Amino acid sequence: MKIQKILEDIPTFNYIADLSIDYIRDNEFISRLPRRLMSYFPLFDVDSLDLGLDLNIVRLNKTDLRGLRIVGLDTSIIPIAESISGILYAVRGSVVIYDSDIKKYLIKVYGPSLVYYTPYIVKYLHKYVRVSLNSLYTSIYDIYIAKKILVSIYEFNILKDLVLENNYDIILLDGAIESPILRYQLYNDLLETLFQKSIGIVGISKRSRLTKRYFDTVLFLRKLGIDGFVKVDKINRISTTYVGYFNVKSGMPFRVDITNNISPSLLDIVYSLPSNGFGYPSILIEAHTISKLKKTTHCTIRLSLSEY
Repeated sequence: MKIQKILEDIPTFNYIADLSIDYIRDNEFISRLPRRLMSYFPLFDVDSLDLGLDLNIVRLNKTDLRGLRIVGLDTSIIPIAESISGILYAVRGSVVIYDSDIKKYLIKVYGPSLVYYTPYIVKYLHKYVRVSLNSLYTSIYDIYIAKKILVSIYEFNILKDLVLENNYDIILLDGAIESPILRYQLYNDLLETLFQKSIGIVGISKRSRLTKRYFDTVLFLRKLGIDGFVKVDKINRISTTYVGYFNVKSGMPFRVDITNNISPSLLDIVYSLPSNGFGYPSILIEAHTISKLKKTTHCTIRLSLSEY
């Protein structure tokens, strides 16, 4: 109630929001909450689009999930403390397994693991990443880059363990499959194992630059009202990339990467999973929620460290 009262006492913001809608005529807006707007793409007349692109649309269909074991994987990281030598991070990963036969989720939690990001640790991590050792040294006090490096390595190692277990049919990741940070050879070895075991990996990105780069393609699908995807540039060597919708009525486009050992029909399986209103799989929502390191975890770790 207090927040509502504050908003009511500031009518200027309501006025600015109304002016914004009137002023920005060349954008299509989809209202998510009152006075909160989200712009996706410039507004085009579909008849004026150059659709001589020969779009090969992968239309989505509901499919039978029986007999499939599907995994959702996500990772989170927070800085805990720092010293003159580096920064201490806590990293946690979660794996949520959907057993379609019993229609239940099983959960695995990795960590939280403490990583003291120092020059000594950086030397060890260099075998995973494709950047130079000097660049790694400069990342010691760059929290943004350090977090990306640690999450990429941590998540890749969990992914490798899941593939080696050979108990799963599909592994879903939040984001792109191939990290631009990790060495190519790591993915080459992983892809070889995937081919041997017939396991598919799907990366799903909610906010990708590609959906804006291919706005004409995505807009065309939206105008047609199609739940489906179109293959775009093959950005990574181990996977094929698509843009489109799991639920076109929601207006939320996705980028999806699928490893090259599996056919695009894998999208039908993702489409058939329990999901939120945008079509984003619930299994990844659960993985994100479980992996998230909250303030209570942060405080507990700091208290434990203070006892040493």
